[in-house]
Amino acid sequence: MTVYSAERKQIHRAQSATVAIAHDYLTQRGGAERVVLSIAKAFPGAMIHTSLFEPADTFPEFADLPIRTTALDHIDPLRHNHRVALPLLARTFSRMKVAADVVVCSSSGWAHGVSTEGRKVIYCYNPARWLYQSDTYRPAGTGVASVTLSMLNRPLRRWDHKAALGAHRYLAISTIVRERIRLTYGLDAEVLHPPVTLDVEGPREHITGLEPGFVLCVSRLISYKNVDAVVAAMHGMPGQRLVVAGGGPDFKALQVSAPPNVDLLGVVNDNQLRWLYANCAGVVSASYEDFGLVPIEAASFGKPAALLRWGGFLDTLVEGMSGVFFDEPTPIAIGEAVQVLVKEPWSESEICRHADEFSESRFIQRIQTIAQEEASLGGSSSLVPTPNDRVVMTNAAPRMPLIPAPYRANHGAPVVTLAARLCDQSNDHRRGSRIGHSRDDHLVRLVEHVANQRPRQLPQRSSLVGPTLVARLAHLAGERRPVSQPHRHQPHGRDAPSRARGDNQRHRHRVS
Repeated sequence: MTVYSAERKQIHRAQSATVAIAHDYLTQRGGAERVVLSIAKAFPGAMIHTSLFEPADTFPEFADLPIRTTALDHIDPLRHNHRVALPLLARTFSRMKVAADVVVCSSSGWAHGVSTEGRKVIYCYNPARWLYQSDTYRPAGTGVASVTLSMLNRPLRRWDHKAALGAHRYLAISTIVRERIRLTYGLDAEVLHPPVTLDVEGPREHITGLEPGFVLCVSRLISYKNVDAVVAAMHGMPGQRLVVAGGGPDFKALQVSAPPNVDLLGVVNDNQLRWLYANCAGVVSASYEDFGLVPIEAASFGKPAALLRWGGFLDTLVEGMSGVFFDEPTPIAIGEAVQVLVKEPWSESEICRHADEFSESRFIQRIQTIAQEEASLGGSSSLVPTPNDRVVMTNAAPRMPLIPAPYRANHGAPVVTLAARLCDQSNDHRRGSRIGHSRDDHLVRLVEHVANQRPRQLPQRSSLVGPTLVARLAHLAGERRPVSQPHRHQPHGRDAPSRARGDNQRHRHRVS
């Protein structure tokens, strides 16, 4: 009788649950913004919380949806260049209070930081590129925003981890993003591919001056999309026309370098995009994509794709059936793939069936089911323990919070990096608290895991970590190294070190 009553309460809670949506910013026409429109279809009437909203620069469908912005939205330059606002977004989203039973956070680095008393579901496009993949993503220019982000890198990483560990469920847009989530946060995520939302049967607007048979590149014109390499490839193929649809900071530079057989259209609307897909020979992309919606949109029109063998494209292209891969984003490799693309006979029906696997109806059904499942759980605990507990338990087996490669590169040997990631435990020691034996066991397993891959190396002293943690890691790793005594064993009174309190305060710094 008790079990039945509990089940009824869960069903009632799920059916009457309120759902809200959070998104980083609505200032561009990209794949993430299309996903937000699909999430809004799944939950009609749900409030969309975002930092910035510029109706003229994003999809017109947002004008009919309930949207709540922040104080940043009143600053006109930020709405037209959201990258300038990046150093301000962590604090902005931390102060954003969302009242709902379930909050679906559409996030590539910021929206997952919202506060709510309900359940938080994070739909992750990628852990923040500017923190963990700075080699392939950099904010435009070297101005104040870029410099400030560099200065705030470490506290922003701490803020990002705290926000991620507050989730109740994590969703990833692709297999590679799921792996990055595991490496960055130590969390398991379900892969839920973004949907194709461009209606094949919708109206089409002919673009004057273009004849069918061109190769199409649909992309924002920013560095990591590698559109410059695609344009350069056309120098060696004067008989093949390339059409580039999309805008961005690199537009003027591409205009200067483009050969005569390349047309740069800038931003196009959906009617024009449908015409382009329907009349192209195929699409090409050399971008470092976390998912890559363009080849699936093209596939819904029966068109093949030539893609970089990397990232999300591995989920969206079936080689030999829906297109061809090239292994590096160089003009020569791209040119060879494009030649195969235009000469190979492709089956439109098979390509269209492949695109059906990414339908919007499938996506909506799954996201609704997830929200109902989370709502039925009510106010139970989050997906992971508190941020001080770095090991997540699943079926009684610990998942190790592995260190992402860019983080290792920045801080040297893996154990040093591990020490940097566990500096909170060092702070606990310095304040006089004690880390129990269970956490020692977790550290043993983690140190052994790292040591099996690379040699153990520990610094004599490190500004990143306290001496107590270095001593503990050295002991657990089997190294015997003299290390200074922890603060609680040092003398008090006039002989006590005067810097102890100041050091402790510096280690407590956080971005709220």
